[in-house]
Amino acid sequence: MNESNIQEMRADIKDLEYTVKQNKFFIRQHDYVKALEKNPAFKEIILEGFMKDYALEQVEALAIPECRSQEAQASIQRNIGAVSSLKQFLNMLLQHGANSVDELEASEKGLQDARDELDAAMASNEGEG
Repeated sequence: MNESNIQEMRADIKDLEYTVKQNKFFIRQHDYVKALEKNPAFKEIILEGFMKDYALEQVEALAIPECRSQEAQASIQRNIGAVSSLKQFLNMLLQHGANSVDELEASEKGLQDARDELDAAMASNEGEG
């Protein structure tokens, strides 16, 4: 096997190592969100207080006559958007983590296979030289 092929194999291994690292990161983030969801303080302050109660208050504020000015409406919409953004972010972390579980297994197997192939190629080259 020539040096160019070996360099390509090494690059593939680097890519697979990065993929494994990313999958582990997303799984860890998923686990952190799950732990936060079980935390009583996070649940009370963020999930119940901010994402439910505060969001509902902001929606109700849209109907209050004193909040009909463009500035007030824009502020309320930004507040609602903040709640939505946090919810989307948490959901994204959960989804990436769930997807990464299966991907991690495949990536780790691909990485091991690539390393074995590189080792075999290197041994073959040593035998030729």
